[in-house]
Amino acid sequence: MNGASQSAPRWFSEARPRTEDEERFLTRLRERASAWQVPGLSPDASYCDDGLVPLVAMVDHPILVSEGYQASVQVGYWPIGSKGLVRLEGELGFDLLLDGPLDDYDLLIQGVWGEPEFFADAAATWIQQELRRPLERLEWLDGQRVAASRIRLADSGQKLVRRGSWLRTRRAPDRTSRLN
Repeated sequence: MNGASQSAPRWFSEARPRTEDEERFLTRLRERASAWQVPGLSPDASYCDDGLVPLVAMVDHPILVSEGYQASVQVGYWPIGSKGLVRLEGELGFDLLLDGPLDDYDLLIQGVWGEPEFFADAAATWIQQELRRPLERLEWLDGQRVAASRIRLADSGQKLVRRGSWLRTRRAPDRTSRLN
């Protein structure tokens, strides 16, 4: 042995749970995260915002980050009674936490009683599914130069991010490529 042991990176390592339920939620979420099969994803991409109610667990989207965008899959876990009947909510976010309008792919569990592990299992399954959803890049060219681009979810067509002139995107893209 070399005397200095290195511990493996831990999912959501800096989280400071405030309650026993949050501790149980995070413990199970960490267990489930260790089995995620997402290319380019590491525990370093996970973090929490424990200064809010709810406890918000976030995972940077490896493809979108590699493309130069700040994007994370976000899940909020509320203690019983803190937000009415909502207990778990999740979305792919870019700016503010859990601020987007809900769509068919977002996570929303409300009006259900369950142990924290139940909600962690649901969160872990949904996070992995979101990170594995197919992404595609659409590009509009000006000669050989990319004048505008857009990244969207291939399965729903939901636009995630764009660069360049939106006027060019009023016509069909010149090139479409799959990102994962």
